[in-house]
Amino acid sequence: MNNLQGIEALGKNIEKHTLDNGLTLYLNPMPENETVSINFWCRTGVIHETRENSGISHYLEHMIFKGTEKYEPGEADVIIDSLGGMTNAATSLDYTQYYVHIHKDNWSKAFEVFAELLTNPKFDKQEFESERKVVLEEYRRKMDNPLAYLNTIAYHKTFKDHPYEMEILGSTESIKNISREMMIEYYEEFYRPDNKALFIFGDIDTEDVIQTVEEFYKDVPAQEGPTYGKDQKEVSYNTGLRKQFFRPMEDAYMVMSFPGPSLHDPDYPAMDILTTILGTGNSSRLTRKIRNELELAHEISCAAPTLFAGGITAISAMFDPENKAELHDAVKGILRDIARNGITQEELERAQKMILTDIAFDQESTADLSSYFGYHYALTGSIEGAKKYPEHIQNVTTDDVQQVAQKYLDLDKANSFFAFPRELQEHFEPRIEEVRSYEGITKYNVNDVPFIVYPKPGRATMAMNIFLPFGSGAEPEEKKGKFQLLGTMLRKGTRTRDAETIARDIEGLGGSFSVDVHKDFIQISASCLRKDFDQFANIIWDVLKNSTFPEREFEREKQQQKNAIRMKINNPLRFSFDKASQMLFEGTPYQYPPEGTLETVDNITRTDIMEAYEKYFGRNNFLFVITGDVEAESFLPDISQQLAFIREGESLETPSFEKISLEEPLLEVQEQPIEQSNIVTLYPGVPFYDQEKMASFRVFMNVLGQGMSSILFQELRDTHGLAYIVGGTSLNHRQQTAAMFFIGTENRRAGEALEGMEAIFQRVKTEGIPDEDLERGINNFLGTYQIQNESLAAQSYLLGYYETMGLGFEYFHKIEDDIRSVSQEDIRAIAQKIISEPVTFILGEPNLEKE
Repeated sequence: MNNLQGIEALGKNIEKHTLDNGLTLYLNPMPENETVSINFWCRTGVIHETRENSGISHYLEHMIFKGTEKYEPGEADVIIDSLGGMTNAATSLDYTQYYVHIHKDNWSKAFEVFAELLTNPKFDKQEFESERKVVLEEYRRKMDNPLAYLNTIAYHKTFKDHPYEMEILGSTESIKNISREMMIEYYEEFYRPDNKALFIFGDIDTEDVIQTVEEFYKDVPAQEGPTYGKDQKEVSYNTGLRKQFFRPMEDAYMVMSFPGPSLHDPDYPAMDILTTILGTGNSSRLTRKIRNELELAHEISCAAPTLFAGGITAISAMFDPENKAELHDAVKGILRDIARNGITQEELERAQKMILTDIAFDQESTADLSSYFGYHYALTGSIEGAKKYPEHIQNVTTDDVQQVAQKYLDLDKANSFFAFPRELQEHFEPRIEEVRSYEGITKYNVNDVPFIVYPKPGRATMAMNIFLPFGSGAEPEEKKGKFQLLGTMLRKGTRTRDAETIARDIEGLGGSFSVDVHKDFIQISASCLRKDFDQFANIIWDVLKNSTFPEREFEREKQQQKNAIRMKINNPLRFSFDKASQMLFEGTPYQYPPEGTLETVDNITRTDIMEAYEKYFGRNNFLFVITGDVEAESFLPDISQQLAFIREGESLETPSFEKISLEEPLLEVQEQPIEQSNIVTLYPGVPFYDQEKMASFRVFMNVLGQGMSSILFQELRDTHGLAYIVGGTSLNHRQQTAAMFFIGTENRRAGEALEGMEAIFQRVKTEGIPDEDLERGINNFLGTYQIQNESLAAQSYLLGYYETMGLGFEYFHKIEDDIRSVSQEDIRAIAQKIISEPVTFILGEPNLEKE
């Protein structure tokens, strides 16, 4: 596709003429125009400044208009105005430009005035001091503009030890520091004829122009001075910065910056294509996705100014403060997609046409065309690059754009700068209070939200768990299973992501994310590589703030939950577990499993889910537990910012109830034509938060029913061959635990199995256990505990689990000492306390008479 039509001969009529003093003159006759544009380009700007004279180029630009021996201050402006001309100037990092646009009949007078200003400035002392005040006010006004302020910060922080990091206007200190003598010295050094070029484009007679210009400059001598950019070192960059600032304003602003190519770099045409695709016009990716579809920003754009010594790529946005994390994440997602998947041929051709069409329109205006060529001259000393630029744009391929995205838009090196309304500063600047610490683990309160942090230096992975202090036990009986369904739905859509996108984003990072509902708490767990945590955490914040619970997904997941309940019903042992538990805990909040029943799940509506989410999933109900290579001092402030816009929640607790005490044993047999009888026996246990009794309870359960060396396994399976499966587990609810023992045996031997279990229980209650069994139980528990909790995810879970359940996170370490200290007397005491009247449920066709 050829987009060069109409600009193939760009610049072919430009004539170059060099005066004896070194001033370069570029002339372009444009007889179809009635105007003439006179452009002076001085090859100096911030690039030649120091910290001491920062802003001097811009200050000098002001002083150029403050009179000569021939013209009083302001007189030149009046003359140009009376001739119907328009005049102005601009200072940049690399150049300073002065221009006047005027009717062709008046060009020579305008040139004479402008050339006089630039060649013979007076630098009047009174005007110099007066203009200093004006420049200071201009600086203050710019700093009051949020986006201009943030762009200044972005340049200052992104460029490293280079003049480009300095503000074009300077600073309050440097402006006050600049003396008249400093300015005169600077002017003489950089406003030499050989360091300037004069562009005169329009309806002109070139011979007449050359004669007029030479006549003016005949007495202006050549001067020696530094070569433009000769002493400029290669640009280096700071990367990976995250900074935020607070200003008196309504909206929030973001500038995300990356390194970019210079005008000398062959990558710059492809970068221009890339930034056009990303951020120019309503069809750009950023505008279409971020502003129009997701509504995360009011305005968003992308630009990559090409400079002499290096470049910078910047994405700028204005947005509502609460959208910070989602906006940042969505922008990164778009950049990541281009780096991974490239752009389409259609996007390439559209961007090429937009850029080349702009150049075509430039040809219609003397001002625009002279600026187009002047810019290239200022940075390169030649206009040849400007002539070739359209062809370079036309030759860019989709592969070129993708390679440029991969080379420059490295998300690991992105700098992100934010400006927020000042009234939000209290929310964004965390109050971090250390609550208590134990064995390298510390609990903090961050703006009243508890965090437990366990640093693991050098670990490549990271885990985060979020605990909410309520679970299925707090649900109304007719809506049991509500939180389970809510937890599943958290991954099914947010304001900015659908279910597929959430899954793809998580899997693309190799991370894991799950929600588990227990009877006393809800646990949200997430783990990923440490280097990806910021990106991964944004998914979590999105889920916690913006879940939408799509109707279609809700109906699907509701059906899936009912299917899971049916599968459980069809699994004899799992069904028996739930049935026995229901018998023991009947009338208490622990009666039903977290997934509810078929009947209760049928009662749950999407409105129920949404209301529960809005009411209870608030930051004041969260406990965060983080394990990995983190430093709390730098890590917690970042997380606290995300929490600032998560709503407050209402408190919710599991209703309390009296300790369960059975006056007589309960036995229920449910006939079912299956080959094996499933026997489950439960005894009421101790409160989970009773640290002293819990250690004895754990060893007791380990010795009696856990593992192949347990007493139940050894006697009922290995000695008597009563079962393939036999064992025990504890139901660890906060207010009331339970000891659960089970066996699957032939129907005809069910009575024998039940009698054998009861005999073991009674023997342990009256006689205790052998010393070797106690030692085995302790060692087995400790070994299993250490093996199962090697991963950061497991450690993160346990720290929050113990804290939420009332033992404190310290129990993560203390438990081992507690377990080691368990004695025979402790086991006998716990057995006598627990082994009393049991609840037993049997499923099958059992023969309860012993053969």
